[in-house]
Amino acid sequence: MSDMPGYGPKSAKTMLCTILLSFVLLATFTFAAPLSVACGATHEVCQWLGDQYQRQTGEAITVDRLSSGEVLQILEAHINAVEKPYDVWWGGTGDTHLKAVESGLLERFEPDNLAQQLRWSRQFWQQSSGHSVGVYAGTLAIVSNLDVLVTKNLTPPQCWSDLGDPRYRSQIIIADPSLSGTSFLFIGTVLQLFDDVQGERLLSEIQQNTQGKTGSGYDALQRVIQGNHGVTVAFVHDVLPLLADNPQVVVHAPCEGTGYEIGAASVVKGTMNYELSNEFIEFTLSHEIQNQLVGESTFQMFSNINSAPSPVYENREYLNVINYDFITYSSDKQRHRMINLWQE
Repeated sequence: MSDMPGYGPKSAKTMLCTILLSFVLLATFTFAAPLSVACGATHEVCQWLGDQYQRQTGEAITVDRLSSGEVLQILEAHINAVEKPYDVWWGGTGDTHLKAVESGLLERFEPDNLAQQLRWSRQFWQQSSGHSVGVYAGTLAIVSNLDVLVTKNLTPPQCWSDLGDPRYRSQIIIADPSLSGTSFLFIGTVLQLFDDVQGERLLSEIQQNTQGKTGSGYDALQRVIQGNHGVTVAFVHDVLPLLADNPQVVVHAPCEGTGYEIGAASVVKGTMNYELSNEFIEFTLSHEIQNQLVGESTFQMFSNINSAPSPVYENREYLNVINYDFITYSSDKQRHRMINLWQE
């Protein structure tokens, strides 16, 4: 048999290698890793998106709920890794996404339905040089628990400047701005509303009134709702749906005006699931998905021109917004300055 053409030892080895390679390739395609999403929205929204995407597309997906700063830190820690921890970063404040763009952590992409998005969504995509797109927006407010404050004979603060009043000593909880996009936006809002000297002084006064720290703004909100603290800052769309079951909680749009978030979506640089990542973001930019989310799992203002308006933000009281400077506060220099300012 060894003398037969094509069946010598070398040919047999070649055939064996070919068969083994075929099995490896088959296994690679058959057992491709599921799409992995780092989600910066609430637990309910993150879970709902994962369930709907898998149900409607048949694609396997894993979704982890993380704060904006946590995702940024994870991506920075894996910048040189061949295998990336996530394929998509969905949700979370836009300035952290822009910081990731500056650090070279995100891929360029262009959703096919970009033209169907509202101007602020498309503008954010342009500001990020095609690396991130705006999916939702919402404004920051002051949240108080009346039951907690009444025991201290306190009224709820209604302005950013109120938060520095010594009467609120130990009553305020603010999440860690190195992890929380909510808290980072709060610091940027105060610095932009007041000049540097006044802003830094006010932040120092607020710090003296702060007790406790969480990793996310939503967790800080839960502490106030549960009566562990009296005051925090949170996004209006996260708070108002909870008021029906928590009459002790009140929300005030700060009298000086407020900052706003653009919740963004991005593709992680180096992902092995680039096409699926783009498709997932397009899926969440569709008005069909956004309309199911509004009123069911969340109340943000969504990006698609055909999406229903948020019932929360029909109240114009919550839309007294400043022209928040995403570009300035996303820079590496400013981010470090703001985080260090709060932690000093």
